[in-house]
Amino acid sequence: FLFKNSIMEELNSEESKKIFKNLKQAIKRREYRDIVYYYDELVVYKGVKCLKLVFMNNNWYLAVIDQDRLLKFLRLSFIREVNYASKNSFSHSDVESYMEFFKRLQNAMTLYGVEPKVATLKARPKIAKYFKADMKKYFPSQRFVEKLDDGSVLFTVEYTQELEILPFVQRWLPDIVVVEPQELRDAFRKKLQDALEEL
Repeated sequence: FLFKNSIMEELNSEESKKIFKNLKQAIKRREYRDIVYYYDELVVYKGVKCLKLVFMNNNWYLAVIDQDRLLKFLRLSFIREVNYASKNSFSHSDVESYMEFFKRLQNAMTLYGVEPKVATLKARPKIAKYFKADMKKYFPSQRFVEKLDDGSVLFTVEYTQELEILPFVQRWLPDIVVVEPQELRDAFRKKLQDALEEL
């Protein structure tokens, strides 16, 4: 085997391995934790419910429910400390709806509690073969619709916010086109115009 891309985000330091082990224990025992997190600034998440360790977008994330009952994905490489919280453990029934959400999670940009919309995308003939019915799906919600007379392929993808699918469309430029909805087409056009203005 030859892997040119990392299969896993590596947890190299002893500290990161210790954090990972602590979080696995919290998830298994349904325990609360206080998490010291540094992204742009230092934030302490007090008394979060640790739900799952998720590997997506080539990174490890910790799925937590914060004190406002919001589901958050905390990137493991930004977690500085994990400490026991003042509360002990929570029941499965407290987090059941959140656990159901993981069945339709597509990437780190999928929003909890937001009704998904459906985007229709067109893969032009040059790349259409990668989007035929029997090919690997890029999204769990991806569905083949039809092959058009010009050789293009139409397919649909569900999304809860633009950021969930637009980076994917950008990677395939100019060979994937947003067909509908119009609001997504407009948002993508604006992103392209903004990028062109920077050139």
